[in-house]
Order: sequence, then structure tokens, then C-alpha cells
Amino acid sequence: MISLKGTNAIVTGAGAGMGLQMTRALLASGARVLAVDLAIGALQALEASSEGALASVECDLCAADAPMGIDKAAREHFGRPANALVNNAGLGRNAYAADYLRSAPRNWEIDDAVWQRFFAVNALGAIRLTNAVIPGMLEEGWGRIVAVTTSLDAMLRFGSGPYGASKAALEAYAASLGAELEATGVAVNVLLPGGPVDTSMVPETRGLDRATLLRPDVIVAPLRWLLSKESDGVTRRRFRANLWDPEVDAATASETAGAPIAWSSLAAGQMRPVQLTS
Repeated sequence: MISLKGTNAIVTGAGAGMGLQMTRALLASGARVLAVDLAIGALQALEASSEGALASVECDLCAADAPMGIDKAAREHFGRPANALVNNAGLGRNAYAADYLRSAPRNWEIDDAVWQRFFAVNALGAIRLTNAVIPGMLEEGWGRIVAVTTSLDAMLRFGSGPYGASKAALEAYAASLGAELEATGVAVNVLLPGGPVDTSMVPETRGLDRATLLRPDVIVAPLRWLLSKESDGVTRRRFRANLWDPEVDAATASETAGAPIAWSSLAAGQMRPVQLTS
């Protein structure tokens, strides 16, 4: 297993689903973690057994003082700036449509307040936190920024609404940020599960076989590699976790699961539609 000793990571949306799986995996790999979520109940037992490797912060990423507060908490926990950030926190389509798989509202039918909330959480919350921790990573001369987005077809398909648009905004930011940080030692990449994941974001729907959904830990293997020194030099890429083959070496797996960041993947013919069985 890849060692993450020396990796000091902030993980947002760490209290449930993929975020909780990420946190557990990073700790098991030797990383120290500052876990951020609105609800940290599930993290408290993990924190108690982590022998000081995990600290949790309960906060709303949309709060004006959240980015600097999280950066300060990370420096206090790690004794130095964070050198890894996983922007995982986000709202799903279930936040505005209880059964979006069968009856997604049209864009113009969605209330303006919903649009604002999605961009505040899925895009601006991550962007502001990233901007706050970058100076520390530049001080360290090495860093990893991972934005958890969604498949291109999920961004662009009918009914994606503010979910798809806000995730696309985060990926566009990651693409431009990666270019600005080229040759600094700070890498910026995008990671996505590659299909619907069996979490609370996918509603209970008649006819949906949840066994067909991806497991929340699908994200773990590529994330470990992206946060390690083994991925030095890899930046401005997007990785689909469901295409990552854990049976082969990481370099080979990354080629199979990776593509250029953002919409250049479309031009390169890399878009692979995902069909949800229902």
C-alpha cells in the first residue's frame, strides 16, 4: 500500500459517504488529517482512536470566516501548513429534487436560492478554501489539491441543473489553477467516482437496484496515489475512480483512468457515458 507519511491533508465533507471513506483510508496510509464537515458525529469515534492523527472541525464552508479558520486549524493540528487538500464537500441533486432520477425539474423551474446555495457550496466554498491554503503549500514547496467533481455526462445531461453547473465551475477553476501552479511543486487534479455512488445523495427509487451503484470506497485507491509523492509531475488531469485497476501498478492504472482536465476530454474522445440502471 502507498505510504502517505508526511502528508498533512484537509478533507472536506469528511463526515459521511465518500468523505468518510477517504478519511479512514488516508489515516490507514499514514497521513494526518483535518476532517471538515457540518456534522462530525461519525468522525468523533475515529478521532478518539487515531492517536492524534485526526482532528475534526465542524463548520459551514460558506461562512465568511471558514477558509481562514480551517487553514488556522490545520496549521495548529499539523504544526505546519497543510500540504494536501481534498475538496469533497458538496450538495447533490437530491437537495432540490427528492426523486430526480424520474422527475428532474427544468433549469428555469429551480428557485434562485437553490442555484445560489449550490454554487456557494459546490464551487465557491471549495475555491475560497483552496485560495486560503495555497500560500502555505507554496511555503512548503510541495502540495496536492484534489477537486471531487462529477462525470462529464452528469454535468451536461438533461436535469443536471445547479448540480452539474456548479461542479463544472469547480473543474474549470481547477484547470486554470493548475496552469498557474505549474512547476511550483503544487499539483491540481480532479477526481470523480465515475458513476452514481451508493450514498444518501442517490434517493431510494422504485426499481433501482442499489447493488448496481458504485461503493463509496471506489475513490480510495486513486486518491492515495494522487496525494503521494508517486504522482509527482502529474497535474491538470481528471481521474475516474471506477476505471482505476488496483491490480496493476499505479502508473498504468492512472493512464487507464485519467484524461485531460475539464472539457478538453470531450475533444479527445474521452467521454464515456454512464447509464444508471433503474
